[in-house]
Amino acid sequence: MVSNMPIDRVIEISMAHSWDAVPMGEVKAFCSACGFDPFSSADRNRASAYLRSGASFAYLKRHSHWNTFFKPLIVHVQATKGN
Repeated sequence: MVSNMPIDRVIEISMAHSWDAVPMGEVKAFCSACGFDPFSSADRNRASAYLRSGASFAYLKRHSHWNTFFKPLIVHVQATKGN
């Protein structure tokens, strides 16, 4: 595993509604394994540009967990945006 974290911990972090209790080292490892560095302005700008472009998430829609995980997550994030 790229993050060097046990799979059960990766699942726990990915399912969390808040990362307030996740240690910064685990946040960095998790995000790095996902190919995103929250401390990199280039990565943040790339992600923001993708979302502003009317992101279709086509690559996720082909995933077997689209309806059970990714779609509800995107709906949740969009519903809480700005809060």
